[in-house]
Parts: sequence; C-alpha cells; structure tokens
Amino acid sequence: MVRKQPWFERTFPTGLPAAVLPIVIERLRGTPAIDPRLTAWEMVHHLIRSLEKGGEGVAAALVAVLGSKAEVARELAYRLYTICERKKRAAEALAYNGLVQSWPEITRLAHEGGKSKIEQGGLFEGSGE
Repeated sequence: MVRKQPWFERTFPTGLPAAVLPIVIERLRGTPAIDPRLTAWEMVHHLIRSLEKGGEGVAAALVAVLGSKAEVARELAYRLYTICERKKRAAEALAYNGLVQSWPEITRLAHEGGKSKIEQGGLFEGSGE
C-alpha cells in the first residue's frame, strides 16, 4: 500500500537545475501533463515556448511528460515549418525550425532524465602554460 504524504513533503527529482523548475511547473500546470484532449497544435506550441523560455532541458522535461505523443508534435512542427517557408513567413518558420533542429538533443535529454552534458572546458584551460 502506498503511504500518503502531505504535498509539501513530496519530492520530485528531475535532474534539472533549480532555476528552471519554476518554468517547468508553470508549463505543466493544467497543460500537457493532464489534459486528455491535448491536440498536436497545443503540444507544438507548448514545446516551442518551453524551448524559448528555458532551453532544451525544459523542453526535454515536457517531452518526457508527453511520452510517445511528443513525436506527433515534432512531425507537425516540421510540416508547419515547410508551410511557413513556402509562404515566406520567416518569423513563424524560425520558431518551428528551432524546435525541429533541437529535437535530437531534446529527446536525448528526455531519455536521460533532463541531465545536461558536462560543459566543455576552455581552449587553454588546464594546459599548464
């Protein structure tokens, strides 16, 4: 039997930096995580906003919540990018293309639980000169 805990005692390990958690919580509140009528259009725009506001780590957290539905969002984003490109709508095309181009890294982070890569050192860091 699962022991009930008061809400304030619960922990939700995400592997994300603490600075991004308010953005994640804001995006998940009443949106893709629990909406049974969620459309592909909504998923695309939630992902774009998450990517723009919090980066690939936040978008990855949302992809992890969406599960297999996230792939439909990627396909729609690519389709919308091509349509915007054809119709010369550069601003919209840029947002959709940003999501499509970041998709491999977003899915990698989603599978790893949101842990980002170790930052690359500087060119002369640790060279002994």
